[in-house]
Amino acid sequence: EEAGRAANGGALPPDLSLMVKARHSGQDYLFSLLTGYCDAPAGKPMMPGLYYNPYFPGGAIAMPPPLNDGGVEYEDGTAATISQQAKDVVEFLNW
Repeated sequence: EEAGRAANGGALPPDLSLMVKARHSGQDYLFSLLTGYCDAPAGKPMMPGLYYNPYFPGGAIAMPPPLNDGGVEYEDGTAATISQQAKDVVEFLNW
């Protein structure tokens, strides 16, 4: 718990394995959350240490973007895009 808070600006990260099953359309929500980080729209104030993600309620989330293009290397040569990694994470957490 302490390490999770330290990595997320003091906020305790949610257990995403529960979120996949607990939310309506949980797989879609988690995929959108993992891939949805972007710059805040003009006029949307963001507090320091928060990131804009339109799929998170209120749009401001303490968890930094967890995925990066090329973040893993697939043995079969699959391109390690953020989208591909998010799909794999969601499938694993749903399993």
